[in-house]
Order: sequence, then structure tokens, then C-alpha cells
Amino acid sequence: DASSPGEHWLPFLDPATLDKQKPAEASDPKTIHFYGFKGGQARTTVLAMLAKSLADDGYRTLVVDADIEAPSLDVVLDAAPNSLGQTVLGLMDSELPIEPISGYTSPEGAGGIDLLACRPNSREFDMDFAAFVLRTSLDVSSLEIAIDKLINWVKTESKTKYDLILFDHRSGLATSVLPIMKACPAVICLRIDDQSINAGPIFDILFSQTKELPGAYVSFSLDPEETRDSLLGSKGSKINQLLDRLGFAIERGSTHYKLSDED
Repeated sequence: DASSPGEHWLPFLDPATLDKQKPAEASDPKTIHFYGFKGGQARTTVLAMLAKSLADDGYRTLVVDADIEAPSLDVVLDAAPNSLGQTVLGLMDSELPIEPISGYTSPEGAGGIDLLACRPNSREFDMDFAAFVLRTSLDVSSLEIAIDKLINWVKTESKTKYDLILFDHRSGLATSVLPIMKACPAVICLRIDDQSINAGPIFDILFSQTKELPGAYVSFSLDPEETRDSLLGSKGSKINQLLDRLGFAIERGSTHYKLSDED
């Protein structure tokens, strides 16, 4: 009862609790959370491709590997986090400096990618990381505090001005997802597939976290024979249902704030 409903999935699954939750304003710099209801959706790959495209267009992007059970952004970006200050694990120490590492520098201009990896790649941190995963499962507010530290650093102390922050999340009902989104409200990017297409109530919870631009769906097929028409023919009704949920989230946020202002 003493915990904030923004930190746990269970209270949000009660429609009455979801209705009372006040959505937050989107953050500055702009942030996108990459989330999927299941694993193996190419979520991390799409995030990295978007970050690289943004870098080539001249943007400075910070990518954060918040997949605390199976992190892989350092592998995708071919970066080597060696110290705690370069990781989300290091954010748990309030006194430790934050030192993201370079993941990509565009040859075409000033754009680039900095990475805050999930953990150092040395095996000597295996026990620390296991303890970190356990702690954040039992006390999700600790992760929210850690991300607050990161956002404050970006706004006040970072020597690099970031245009965007991209978070790579764990899938499903991972306990790390909601506290991070609460600490840094932003657009939620969801991958549509046959398994996650029925996860509407979970998406409602995620969309309720932010008033402005609550989310977006991303869908693509790995079948080279599939066309847009065949995709819409097989999944069109489901896609429309999910788009309706997104529309309701936008309407709910606007209505909530309008009523609050009148009060």
C-alpha cells in the first residue's frame, strides 16, 4: 500500500488504479523506450539501427541498456564497457561518476552514439550483477532512483548535449520496465507480432505513463514473400484494435490534464 503504483505491474492491472494514475509530461531531452512483450523481436537491433541513422543525420544520442537480464547493446555496438561508471549497474552507487563510452561516431558530421551499458564485460562483476538483478526485483524503487540520477546528470553535468535518449528494455512483465519508465517518461515503442498482438492490457499500462506522445507501434515481417496487403489481410483487425488503444491513451491523457487544470 505504501508503494507507488508506478513501480509495479499488479496495481495497474486493476482498471480503477489505472484510471487514477496521473500521466507525466514527456522528458527533455526526448526519450524513447524500446519494449516488446516477448523476446527475440529484433528490438535491440532496431534501436541500434535508429541510433546510427540519427547519428548520421547529425544527432547526439545516448543509448541505455536496461535489459538487466540479457543485455546485448555493447555487443551490437561493438563497445567494451570495462568500468562501473560506464554501466547501469554503476548507477546504483550514488557517488560514482557517470562515464558513457562511445558506441559510434558518424563519419558524415557531428553526430554520434554514446552507450551506457548494462554491466562491465569482465567476469569479475558476475556476482555484483547477479545481486543487482535480485535487488531490483525485490526493490524496484532502487532502479527508479538510479535512472533519476542518470537523467539529472544528462540535464546538468553531462559535457555532451544529447538530442535523444534510447532505452533498451527487458520484455514481458519484467520488474525493471515500469520503474525506469516512471523515472523517465517518454514515448513507448512496441513491436507487433503474433504473440504480443494480444497483450493490449499491458500496452495500456505502458501508454498510461506519459501524456504527450504516449507511444508507437513498429511492425515488420521477416518473410521476404509477405506484402503489405497480405500483412493487413491477416492482422489488419488486430492492428486496428491496438491503434484504438493508442488513441484512447492520447485521449485519456488530454482529458485528465484538462480536468486537473479546471480543479
